[in-house]
Amino acid sequence: MLVAAATTMALLLPACSGDDSSDAQPAPDASVFVPGEFDELPRYRGSEEIGTRSTDGDVVPQSFSAEGTSPELIIEFYRGELTGWEETPTDDVGEALRTEFRRDGQRLEVSATTIDMAGPDQQPTVQYSLVYHQ
Repeated sequence: MLVAAATTMALLLPACSGDDSSDAQPAPDASVFVPGEFDELPRYRGSEEIGTRSTDGDVVPQSFSAEGTSPELIIEFYRGELTGWEETPTDDVGEALRTEFRRDGQRLEVSATTIDMAGPDQQPTVQYSLVYHQ
C-alpha cells in the first residue's frame, strides 16, 4: 500500500508543479529545430489541426484552432518557446496578430485571430497559422 501511494504521488506531482511550459504539445527544444522538421515545432496546448497540411516548395503552412486562449497568448507562447530565434514583428492585419521568427536561414510566420466568441460562459476559439520557410 505504501508503494502504491508513493507511485501515485510520483505521477501527480509533476502535474502540480506549476511549470508554465505545459502549454506546449509536444514540448521539443525549439532552439535545436532542424530544417525540414515542421512536426517538431511546438504547438499551443489543446491545439487541433484545421484541414490538411500542404507543402509548396520550401514552404510548409498549417492552421490550428485552440479554445480558451487569445491571439496575444498564442504569440507570447511562441516568443517563449522559440529560444535562439530572432523575432521580426510585423504589422497586424485587422484583428489578427502576426509576427515572424528567423534563425539560420529559416523563417517561421505566426498569425492568430479569434474566430468564435461562443457566449459568456464559453471560452473563445483562436485560429492560428504557422508558415515555415526552409
